[in-house]
Amino acid sequence: MLPPGRYLEMLRTEVDAFADVVRWGDLGSPVPSCPGWDLTALIAHLGSIHRWARHCVSDVPQPVSVPGPGSARAVWVSWFTSGADTLIDTLAAADPDTSCRTFGPPGTVRFWLRRQALETTVHRWDAQATGGQPAPIEPDVAADGLHEVQEVFVPRQLALGRLRAQPGVLRLAATDVPGSVVDIVASGAPAGQGQSPTATASGPAAILFLVLWKRTPPDTPLLHLSGDRTEAHRILTAPLTP
Repeated sequence: MLPPGRYLEMLRTEVDAFADVVRWGDLGSPVPSCPGWDLTALIAHLGSIHRWARHCVSDVPQPVSVPGPGSARAVWVSWFTSGADTLIDTLAAADPDTSCRTFGPPGTVRFWLRRQALETTVHRWDAQATGGQPAPIEPDVAADGLHEVQEVFVPRQLALGRLRAQPGVLRLAATDVPGSVVDIVASGAPAGQGQSPTATASGPAAILFLVLWKRTPPDTPLLHLSGDRTEAHRILTAPLTP
């Protein structure tokens, strides 16, 4: 995991970038990476997640009263920024090692620092995609997101029955973050217990991250597959994330 200060820095940056889209974007524009959603649906989703995460950290209920259809832009801006600011203040004031409600390891505030930085990063990318080319994702944050998928989401997807056990081990190698290697083990067996990778996907950390979150197709020319390419494609297209 990254230091708590880095997560807070990225969360603030990504919240500001998302808020800019809320202020200036077309609220009725479809979100290409979230079929069936327009920009207001994306704002409602992320703003609600921020309020839920804050409740998990502080155990203080925060109303999730989403603006109604046709609400003015100023209402959406105020609703989103107030929830995001409260979340950031709560995370900044909390001891990162305090236990709290989570849905994955480590079971402390650190979980939510990471999760909300990455959640907001993905949805900032989604929001910017409604109006053109999204800004890049920072390599160190994206590389950490690869670890989160294996540590949190693969076990959760398996436990919830959303993901069928996948044989094989896919190694992800981020070429722009020295030493960043993550083995995706979706068989249900614990990772790191001697399994050798049967395939490798290498490329920029942000591209690997976006592929895992189904924002970029695995056949992008920015990704290099080696070993059993069929197995690599099968694992990359499986529902490793929600």
